[in-house]
Amino acid sequence: MVDKLTKPEKYVLYAIGFSYSSFNNKFKNKPFNVYFTKVSIIDILISTKSVDKKERALYKNIESLELKGYLKYKNNELSFTKKGFKAFTIISEYLKRFDNLRKKISNPKTLKLHKKIQTKLVNF
Repeated sequence: MVDKLTKPEKYVLYAIGFSYSSFNNKFKNKPFNVYFTKVSIIDILISTKSVDKKERALYKNIESLELKGYLKYKNNELSFTKKGFKAFTIISEYLKRFDNLRKKISNPKTLKLHKKIQTKLVNF
């Protein structure tokens, strides 16, 4: 399922899902839900400087995800289909493994446990 997506499509799909979960967290115990338009997602991606693409390329990625059945756009509201949410979940779990590894390796306790790590003096 996710294998059929290009890297930019995976990136955009993940960005949309992460944006929804992050912004909806703000309204956790309130009767509100955040929704995004295509323009607002593109603005978020460009303003965070997380992509080096232009608006038109991002718009085409979103349209491609719609055509493939991962997203739907109704009444100016961009949302996941079941297939799209499942793909977002798969991508999130995949990335979570890398994030957990990064956290574990950079933990000072890990460095203390492994005293066999060698160092050498580097000439400047």
